[in-house]
Amino acid sequence: ATLSGGLMRDAGTTVLQGTTAVTGNVGLDTSHVLRNEGTLTWSAGDFDLNVVPNNGGSGALANAAGALFEATGNNTIFVVGFGDSTLPAGFPRFDNAGTFRKSTGTGTTTIGVAFNNTGTVEVQSGTLNLSGGSNTTSTGTLSIADSATLQFGGGTHTVDGIDSSSSTGGIRVSAGTVNLGGALTHGGLLSLTGGTLNFAGPSSTATYAQSGGTLGGVGTLTVTGNATLSGGLMRDAGTTVLQ
Repeated sequence: ATLSGGLMRDAGTTVLQGTTAVTGNVGLDTSHVLRNEGTLTWSAGDFDLNVVPNNGGSGALANAAGALFEATGNNTIFVVGFGDSTLPAGFPRFDNAGTFRKSTGTGTTTIGVAFNNTGTVEVQSGTLNLSGGSNTTSTGTLSIADSATLQFGGGTHTVDGIDSSSSTGGIRVSAGTVNLGGALTHGGLLSLTGGTLNFAGPSSTATYAQSGGTLGGVGTLTVTGNATLSGGLMRDAGTTVLQ
């Protein structure tokens, strides 16, 4: 299948079971769900999950277990023009139980809606910006290639843990709040430019840079290499160890 434009709406589900190419702007609204159960390649266009404001709803994306949703361009999943007095619970959102992969494009792919990850996220190139909040459970994984960056750019994020000890890529917090309930083990640069990053357990990173934002929580962050502190705030009962 090829999706190059148009709008899907009302409380139904469109199921993609084969190979799908997304090459243009796609709209979802009023509780409609677009569910990928096969291999989807998103090369161009944006996903708008609230095309018509003031209509009492918005849409959702789902990537099923065993499915691949691959972003090869530098595009956005977004909502705009909210004016709806009430919205169905859980909308708008993107549920990932399969593999979401950011590849090829060296720019930024942005997911600007709530991103619920019980599967795998692979950031292979460029930047994946989660700006609408997210939840990565203990069954979900976040993988970052050496030349790539995972950015938390807005909303509230709950992450059980990140194991990227073999990666020299980047993890950046620029806005919103990131609550790390488990350990972070990172082999690259962890940067805090805005927002709040809270640690609950023991964590480590090879390098650390803070130019803004707030580092907090009750856990311990150990920086095994270079640390650059030029701004921002540290608070709460946690410990930061600069080696």
